[in-house]
Amino acid sequence: MKPKKFLLLFAFACLFSINLQAEKIRILMFAYPPFFSETMIADLGNGYWRDIVEEGFKEAGLETEVVFKPLMRARGEFLAGKHPILLGSKLPPTETQDSLLIGYYQVFFNYFKSHHPNGIHFKTLTDLKPYRIGVIRGTPVASGLQKADLVLDDTSSNDSLAKKLYAKRIDIWPSTFLSARYMINKYNPEAVIDFTRNDTPFFTGTIELVYMKNDERTKEIVNQFSNGLEKMKKNGSYMRHIKKYWGKEEVPKGILLEDMR
Repeated sequence: MKPKKFLLLFAFACLFSINLQAEKIRILMFAYPPFFSETMIADLGNGYWRDIVEEGFKEAGLETEVVFKPLMRARGEFLAGKHPILLGSKLPPTETQDSLLIGYYQVFFNYFKSHHPNGIHFKTLTDLKPYRIGVIRGTPVASGLQKADLVLDDTSSNDSLAKKLYAKRIDIWPSTFLSARYMINKYNPEAVIDFTRNDTPFFTGTIELVYMKNDERTKEIVNQFSNGLEKMKKNGSYMRHIKKYWGKEEVPKGILLEDMR
């Protein structure tokens, strides 16, 4: 091969390699601290599922670009194909999507003890009809409670629900306890000691990297992330990310991947 031709081919190969390495994997999220956060949470990180995902891609040798959108807008833009990967759960129509499971979340009925000194007890959802329940519209939790014909106050954010619960405008806030408590602490830190939940999760959902089934390139990228995730599970960083947000409390086994319980 002539020297000039060899140099041209070598330069092209290097340029292609650089472009591939420099390309960032765009991941769509919506703000739900301490799961996914746009800003640093204390000295912990950007939410434990976001931290795990970003490190998993880094372990796989891939850079990421995180994009935050409000919940309903995030859903619409992902289904419209504007973003290759969504960190969350599959969206209807789920048959068009594939995903990689990275963990779970558990939803409890949260309330203030001083508002309900005798607690909130129920055997079936219909027992909750006397209560005003705050939900985020469009979520699986809201859909499930709507079917039970309960008194719902729907809104677009956890910030709003935290304020409404404190002001006694709602009685119950179905949410992950850690996230709800984080929001209560954000707006009314003195009330955290009064904040509690029921004993058993009402709902368990999945945390996944979701992508479209017909997107072969993104499927390969998620497969590479899967290798990075396995490294994190073996070296202990998967659990370290989660434990630091739970502090002295025991991490619920129900939020972990089955092989990490």
